[in-house]
Amino acid sequence: MGAPPGKLYFRSAPSSARKLTVWGFLCVYGTLSVIAVAALHGSAPPYFDLVGAVILAAFVGRGVIRAARISVTANENEVWIANQFRSYRLSWTEIEQVGASNLPAPFGSKRPAISFRTKAGRTIKAQALSTKRAEREATMADLRYVVPTGVVVEVGKK
Repeated sequence: MGAPPGKLYFRSAPSSARKLTVWGFLCVYGTLSVIAVAALHGSAPPYFDLVGAVILAAFVGRGVIRAARISVTANENEVWIANQFRSYRLSWTEIEQVGASNLPAPFGSKRPAISFRTKAGRTIKAQALSTKRAEREATMADLRYVVPTGVVVEVGKK
């Protein structure tokens, strides 16, 4: 994505969010591969295990590449949100509130996120928030300096 043009600049791309995404990919695709190999092992051709391993490696590789793009980049004019599967570009004039929130994760756990609520009522959550509390608080405090007047920032939420 690169740095947006402008004087003020903010970027959050925590490695803990990326690691969590990669582990999720490994768990999901690893489990699916093991189930597929076990189900077809007796009736499948001998090279099936190799094909399954190649397919698993391809999916995990894609997951790692997609996880590497997770970030939030902002300047005084706009915000770029790059989540694992989808990207957003918002002008600050569209946003009414910014805060820390959670994304649902497997097995009922929650994953930290930065929440951007637009004036149209839509909430966009960015995955680029650290799982470490001190880093989360520092990121939200830093983001406050880029957010223009008129946009509410909730720093104290988890």
